Order: sequence, then structure tokens, then C-alpha cells
Amino acid sequence: MIRFFGVVLCGLVLASAGHIARASEPTQSYEYRIRVPQTRLSCADEAQQLGARFAAATGIRADAAECVDQIPLTADGKQYNLYSLRLSYKALENPLVYSAFYGSSESYGLPTDTVGVYSTYDQCLAQVQPQAQNFQTQTGLQAVATTCLPGSYSFQPNYVLRIDGIGKPLKKLRRLEIKFLGHSNDGLNGRVDQMLTALGGAIVFHAESLTLLYAPDNFAVKHDTLGRFNTQETCTRELDAAQAIYGRLESRASIVECLPSYGTNYYLEAVREGGFFLSSDMGNTRGRFFSFDECTKDRAKLNLDAYAGGICHAADYAEGQFELELFSRL
Repeated sequence: MIRFFGVVLCGLVLASAGHIARASEPTQSYEYRIRVPQTRLSCADEAQQLGARFAAATGIRADAAECVDQIPLTADGKQYNLYSLRLSYKALENPLVYSAFYGSSESYGLPTDTVGVYSTYDQCLAQVQPQAQNFQTQTGLQAVATTCLPGSYSFQPNYVLRIDGIGKPLKKLRRLEIKFLGHSNDGLNGRVDQMLTALGGAIVFHAESLTLLYAPDNFAVKHDTLGRFNTQETCTRELDAAQAIYGRLESRASIVECLPSYGTNYYLEAVREGGFFLSSDMGNTRGRFFSFDECTKDRAKLNLDAYAGGICHAADYAEGQFELELFSRL
């Protein structure tokens, strides 16, 4: 799911130095350093290819495009080689670099601070070409440089794919993790994917609860758990009340389902649009009820103007009792 060109980048160093005497000329010198997996091209030719892509993306011709070194890398018991490349150029200011990291954790600028989504180095390399194409299609930027490198510490080996472009992207790579308390199913997962696509997302990676997708700046999707139930029937009866909550909060899209869990438990869970969080009274405002119907009748009499809505569900650690949990926008 990841497309790439023939260059891979591990680190990015933008170092400023020197000054040009005449004000009409660029006044700063910069360097762009990367480490890329070895390709069929020589290290020197890869440096020239990088310089050409950089020039096409920025309009800046590098003064030098050099192969600095060839570095061995051991991954999964196999030997690989990296090319260490360097561009030297002059500009009035350094171009804006946008980096997409294919990781299961947030990155602060380097593959080594990200847990990668690939369990082997070969898996990462295989996604270079397809994901580079995804990057270009979704961001509107040229994939100037790419890299596959070992990720940060984890219990299992992991590798991060990184793609660099120059400029402001139309969409950015985002990570969405949805961990349902109940047991999900293919039908629900498919509906969630359809909703993400309808909201402007372009999914490029799936693994268990993790989704990577390119999406615009106004994209925001969250997962909420609204209550636990002892029977499917009582959970199903609260579906409309749950949808009404997101309607009042003006969520552009929402999916609400009753998901079976262990034993006879069911969870009322939602995936919905909106960057807001739900605030809950934890069921403390109205006290306990001794039947589900008593709870719903109390809710019907309640003025909910101060709340987005309420859900009647089983009380924790109190068999046969129920509570009305009131929700509002945080």
C-alpha cells in the first residue's frame, strides 16, 4: 500500500552557513542529508537523481549532489546497504519539508522515534513504490525522498516508511486507532471505512485497530463507548438515543452499534465525526434505577437542554440496577 521512488531517507539535516555578499543573491547555504536503501543505481547516480527531484520540486539547483558513504544495515538477520547522500544548495530561505511517517505512534521528526507499521524490512521496501504514488496523489507534492529504517524500541522488530515532499500538502497522513470494547465485525469495519472515505480520507494502511489515511486539515474522527448492557435487547433500544446525541452535537457522520462482548455483555459504541470530546456525569446525577424501563421513563421527563442526551445502561458492580448517564460536549 505504499509507493516509492528510488530514494530513501533516514535523516534530514538542514544546516545554515555562510552569507553571500550581494543582496540580490541567495544569502544562506543549506544541506539536505539523507540515507537511502541501496538500489540498482550507484550511490553517485542516486545522489544525482535526488538532486534532480529536489530541483523539480523547489526550483533550486543544488551546488553539489554527493554520495557521502555506503553504510551496512542488518535487519531480520539479513544484510542490506544504505547510501548516505548530501545536497548542498543556496536559497533565501529553506524550503518547507513535509514528511509522512508510516508508524503506529506519533513521530517528532525521525523514524527512530516512531514505532513502524511493518514487521520486516522487506515488507517496508515492498511498499516504497505504491506508497510514493499514494503520497503524490493525496498530498499533491512530488515524493522527493523516501526511506525505510528501523523504528523505535518495541517488543517486536518494526520498520518505518518515510516519504518527504516539499511544500504544503493538500492532505496529511493521519493515524486513527479505534479499539472497540465489544467484538467488531467485517460489516462494521466496512461501514467505518466508507464513512472515513466520505469525509475526505484516503486509506493506505490497515492493521487490527490501526488505520493510516491521508485526510484534509478539517478531518476529525473519534470513537466513544456510551454504555455497557446485560442484554442485546436493552442495548438495541438505546441506539436511537445515541444517534440523537450526535445529532444535537452536529456531527457530520456517526455509526452507532451494539457489540457483543464476553458473557452476556454488550457495549454501545460509536465512531463519529468531530474533534470534540464527550463529557459524562458518570451516571451520578439521577442515581440508580431498579429496572431499565424506570430509567427510560425518568429520562423522558427530564429536561435535557443542558445536555447532549442520556443513555440508560447497566450499572457497574450492581447487578440488576441501571443508571442514566448524561453526556455533554467537553
